Amino acid sequence: MNNCNKVAIVTLYGEKNYGNRLQNYALSYYLNSIGFVSETIVYEERTIFRRIVSALKHICSNNCEYKREALFKKFTNKYIKTRFVYSKNALLSIREHYNYFYVGSDQVWNPTFGGYTKICDMMLLTFAPNSKKRSFAASFGVSKLPEEWVSFFKEHLLEFDKISVREESGKELINELIGKNVPCLCDPTLLLSPADWLSVANTNNEKTPYVVYYFLGAKPYIAEVDIKIIDLLDKSNGNYYRFGPSDFISLISKADCVYTDSFHACVFSIIFQKRFKVYKRKDDNVEMLSRIETLLKSFGIDYDFNVPCFIEVDSNVRKKVISDYKEKVNNFLAESPISE
Repeated sequence: MNNCNKVAIVTLYGEKNYGNRLQNYALSYYLNSIGFVSETIVYEERTIFRRIVSALKHICSNNCEYKREALFKKFTNKYIKTRFVYSKNALLSIREHYNYFYVGSDQVWNPTFGGYTKICDMMLLTFAPNSKKRSFAASFGVSKLPEEWVSFFKEHLLEFDKISVREESGKELINELIGKNVPCLCDPTLLLSPADWLSVANTNNEKTPYVVYYFLGAKPYIAEVDIKIIDLLDKSNGNYYRFGPSDFISLISKADCVYTDSFHACVFSIIFQKRFKVYKRKDDNVEMLSRIETLLKSFGIDYDFNVPCFIEVDSNVRKKVISDYKEKVNNFLAESPISE
């Protein structure tokens, strides 16, 4: 393997969100499949408080949250090559270990997240040499940056060697901030085939037909359905709430249909050719629809979120769009730095 293909992935890291873990896995898998050697870098300052919290989680092993987190960690440990860095000096020392650092594809540039000030330097790759800074389908998650963040993003985005974003609104933001025309790439989860995903899915033991509910925001009113409902975020039903990423894949792959406000639930519904109905979601009064709108429009769907209805993507359309996605991704990975 040519040493110039060694890359580090920097993304949001957590053990509770399906989309986060699955997009991380997908980017790593795809990069490796086309000749790169990838590793995800996680910067985590270890404090006495963090150690105490970790120890308490182990003591409370019957806790539903802990069991859920354990399955997420199991998925990461098994499928995502990860390097933990515990100090700023250690972070600086790895700059020469990789030829490129790719930040993405989750909402790595969304400063409205609580605690973003603690991770902003990592998400803007301020520790890496400018010639190695790249983004892969990075998402802002918002169509406009809070005013107090504009100068910070402008300064550090200008340092990037190459940039790609996940939504059209992100493309417009980059152009507004630094005057660059950058490509809009798909979320890497779409680059893997149904067979690729089923290879990391758990066995589905559901005996009867079911629908999947997956709402990250407040659950909307849904007319009563005459079929079993699996609500993945219903804490009152711990058997489903504590499911890990491999279970998420399996459940959607065999569902009759999916009801959601989640971008990645839409993605996996498309991958497995499932009917799905998508609803508006708000987080802290910020609309979170741009990435779903971009996704649906790429498959030729002009969706009215005010009147949710079932979506079915034609299999031939799906194949053609994903083929085009891969071509665009491969061109981005091979081409020269960003253009004016």
